[in-house]
Amino acid sequence: MHLLSVSTITIALVILGFYLLCYRNFQLMAAKTNPNITGTVYLADNLSQDDVHAIQNRLMSESVVLHTNFKNKDMIVTELKTMISSTSSLFSTDASLFPEVLEIELSPNAATEQVTQLKEIIQGFKGVLEVDFSEAWMTQFKKLENFFTIVGMVLMIGVVLGCSFIIANFMSMRHHMRQNEVDVMRLFGAKQSFVMAPFLLEACIEGLLGGVFALAVLYGMKVILASAISASWTRVLGVQQWEYLNSLQIASVLAFGLLTALLSSFTVFLRLKNTGAR
Repeated sequence: MHLLSVSTITIALVILGFYLLCYRNFQLMAAKTNPNITGTVYLADNLSQDDVHAIQNRLMSESVVLHTNFKNKDMIVTELKTMISSTSSLFSTDASLFPEVLEIELSPNAATEQVTQLKEIIQGFKGVLEVDFSEAWMTQFKKLENFFTIVGMVLMIGVVLGCSFIIANFMSMRHHMRQNEVDVMRLFGAKQSFVMAPFLLEACIEGLLGGVFALAVLYGMKVILASAISASWTRVLGVQQWEYLNSLQIASVLAFGLLTALLSSFTVFLRLKNTGAR
C-alpha cells in the first residue's frame, strides 16, 4: 500500500513537473527572442550614413522608442547563415538582394494606438520603404502565456484533488487493516491526535518520497530532451540548453507532494472521527 501511494504521487508530480519544465523553457525561449514590441524599418538603397543617422535621430526623438540598431546587407546575410545553415544554397546569392534595415525596440508600456501612430510617422520618412512591427506577435505571445497559465492552474488543482482521492483510498485500506490497533488505543484512552499521528507521519513521508522520485524522473527527462535538441535547433530556438526546474518550481513540486498526501490523511482523520463516534 505504501508503494502504491508513493508511485501514484510520483506519477502525478511527474505530470505536473513536466508542465513546469516546459513552461520554464518556454519563458527562456521567449526571453531570448525578446517578446517586447519590436519593429523593422526597411531602408531604400544607396542611403548615406548621414541619412541613416538622421532617421535614427528622428526615431529616438519618439518617446516610445528605446533604441535602434542599423544592419547593413552583409550583416543580415551573415546572421541568416548562422541561424539556418552556413552551407545552404539559399545564401550563395549576392547580398545586394537584401535591404538594409533599422531594428527598433519599443517601450514595454507602448499602447497599440501609439504603435500605429508611430508606424504612420515612420512611413513618411524619406528613404523608408516599409515598416513592420511585431504587435501581432506580442498579442499572440500574451494569449499563449495566459493559456499556459490557465492550463497550469487547472492541472495543479486536478493533480492535487485527483491524486488525493486515490491516495485516500489506499490510506483507508491501511486504516481498515489497523482497525484492531486503533480500537485498542481508544480503549486505553488515546486521544484522536495520538491515533491520527501515525497516519499523518506516513502521509508526510510518502509525499516527500513521491516528490523526490518525481524530481529525479524529471531530471532524466530533461537530459533526454537536451540531447534531442540538435545544434541547428539550438540556434533557431535561441537557447543553448534545456534548463531544469528552478528552485521555486522544485519547492513547488515537493510542496504539492506534501499537500496531496496531507489531504488524503485528512480523509482518514474524518473516517477515524466517525468510527470513534459510533
